[in-house]
Amino acid sequence: MKYNELLKQRDELDAQISEAKRAESVEAIDTVRRLIADYALTAKDCGFSDAKPKAMVTQSKRGPAPVKYRGPNGETWSGRGRAPGWIRAAEQIGGSRKTFMVTQEAA
Repeated sequence: MKYNELLKQRDELDAQISEAKRAESVEAIDTVRRLIADYALTAKDCGFSDAKPKAMVTQSKRGPAPVKYRGPNGETWSGRGRAPGWIRAAEQIGGSRKTFMVTQEAA
């Protein structure tokens, strides 16, 4: 067989595979829905409600970031995420973030 003929056969097989997968997926979804209804299953019963995304689990294990900035009224900010209002206000009137930076000795 020639290379181009084999490629054409592969494309035809890929199309058949896609159609078979779609048809079987529809059947599988119908079966799952029927079983859920028949047995009055909940997401928790199926093990779905207690799962946390990995990013959330990893982030919560890290704990809070250390304080990098301290405001005039004792507010704190780690320097991560959106700058708090007291930093933005100070910068709008010409102040610098550096004036609120916590030194290593003070931290």
